Amino acid sequence: MSLIEDLKVLPKIDLHINLLSSLSIDFVSKTNELSYEDILDLTCYRKYYDDQKSLELPKNILSDEKNIREAIQDLIIKNKENNVVYSEVYLDPMLYNRDLNYDYTLSIIDKVVNEEHYPLKIVLILSDKFTKEENLNIIELGKKYNNLVTAYYFNKDKMTNLSDYDYLFDKIKRDELKYIVSYDSKVTGLNRDIYSNAYRLIINEEFNEDILELIKLNNIICEFQLSKLNNYNDLYNIIDT
Repeated sequence: MSLIEDLKVLPKIDLHINLLSSLSIDFVSKTNELSYEDILDLTCYRKYYDDQKSLELPKNILSDEKNIREAIQDLIIKNKENNVVYSEVYLDPMLYNRDLNYDYTLSIIDKVVNEEHYPLKIVLILSDKFTKEENLNIIELGKKYNNLVTAYYFNKDKMTNLSDYDYLFDKIKRDELKYIVSYDSKVTGLNRDIYSNAYRLIINEEFNEDILELIKLNNIICEFQLSKLNNYNDLYNIIDT
């Protein structure tokens, strides 16, 4: 067998699937009268360096409720073909289309996952771009689909301080839910409590000894963003640490 075939057979998990970026070329071609080359040009397959342009086509496709159902079915089929035995999808309709009914979107996904008998879970997106009411409503909505929603990810700009959103993390902790945050060494001291209670930390830079102790003490899962690290030596150093 080739290495690619070996990798397909190997059981895998995928803990960070962005729904917008997950659409396969096969699926996109069924929903648009576009050539293969046009699809490549309009999606992150080629224009990966231009996030906004690369997501225009997926945004348009996922504005249709029928396409949401078929996109999840297609993703599950592809996962099964590649022996991905468990996956988590980051769902963020409010970041790209607030007209799309969040509740109805989750109900569609929940139904497809149950029909396919596949262990796919949803991570809901909270954001510094949302109002306090919008963020709290997303948490309440996630509780309605507690068998589907596994955690909440707080999406923020680099300069946004997590501690300004204590109300969100306190709410999640009180309700005994899980959250995921990106690690930022510049504001570590202010956010120690938020980091220490995280289900998962997304790490794209070297971290200090203080955070390392929190990770070990609280058994926090670490997710490394390879594309954000300066070089592979950074990754090796992090793993060694």
